Amino acid sequence: LRRTIGFDPLPGSNADDYDSMTKMVAQSNMRVAQSMGIHTDQQSAQVAQASGSQHYSPTALKNVVSVNDAMVKGQQMYAQGLNNAVSTQGYGAANTFKTQWGNTFDLNAAEYMAAKDSGSATRLAEVKARLGLGNPATAQAMAAKIQAMHQLTGMQ
Repeated sequence: LRRTIGFDPLPGSNADDYDSMTKMVAQSNMRVAQSMGIHTDQQSAQVAQASGSQHYSPTALKNVVSVNDAMVKGQQMYAQGLNNAVSTQGYGAANTFKTQWGNTFDLNAAEYMAAKDSGSATRLAEVKARLGLGNPATAQAMAAKIQAMHQLTGMQ
């Protein structure tokens, strides 16, 4: 997180530090969402969060950062997919890709992929537990979403 937004709360930081960090993370989420053209109620909630004071516990803040990482992962996949579509099919494919991405992108799947990419077994276990991936049906549905996102973007 320090590397991403230049903020490193130390253990025992006060609530004001967490408020500042939450605001920065929410602003980052908005920028990433806007770069993918996501204009949703979720984005409106992020706008409110970025402007107002939110009192988060360290655990809740960890979840906010995890969602931010998911948005960044989604944006990376979006950029790669858009580039692949345009380079192989021409500029006319851009709008088709954007529509398909809007129908395919899943924030929970992106969060899982970002946690897996982080290399932290603890973080991955936390995300799996929060997303209910211990349930075989839920895990299978998540795998299908991830496969669809990879197929659309051409990323593995």
